Amino acid sequence: MLNKRPKIQIPMTPMDIIVELLSILVIVSIVIITIILWYKLPGTIPTHFNIRGEVNSSGSKSNTLILLSVIILMYVMFTVLTRYPHIFNYLVEITEENAIIQYKLAKSFMRFLKLEIVLLLSYIEYITVNAASSSKISLGLVFLPISIIAIFVTLGIYIYKSVKVN
Repeated sequence: MLNKRPKIQIPMTPMDIIVELLSILVIVSIVIITIILWYKLPGTIPTHFNIRGEVNSSGSKSNTLILLSVIILMYVMFTVLTRYPHIFNYLVEITEENAIIQYKLAKSFMRFLKLEIVLLLSYIEYITVNAASSSKISLGLVFLPISIIAIFVTLGIYIYKSVKVN
């Protein structure tokens, strides 16, 4: 079944371009912020937050580089994966007739999801590197619920559109 799916090049829509540029802007911004604040960081910084957004583990400031690497790696992995919509799982059967619209929806979904993940991880990085200038470090109580809601709303919108256009 997977082998029978058409392999079609789907051009980026203006919204896709905006989402990609936003993702890149967020990554470049957090890299610059991390570099600027690196020398102000204390030797020990927050490395983990509990469900309430409070620090529950600390470690070396080099851990900020690990999270930065994860952000960049996630961006690259999503970008590469988005190039192959014919390998995605779909709720509907992919045919010659619906492939273009289903691939376009799936690629847009992946780009929005990539932006959300980059934003969420960059926010954690930002809070972490601001540890040097703040005595009260916390992601906040609403961080986790908002993160989960954002991802599931994006997924819900994609599922709705995917089934509706079929």
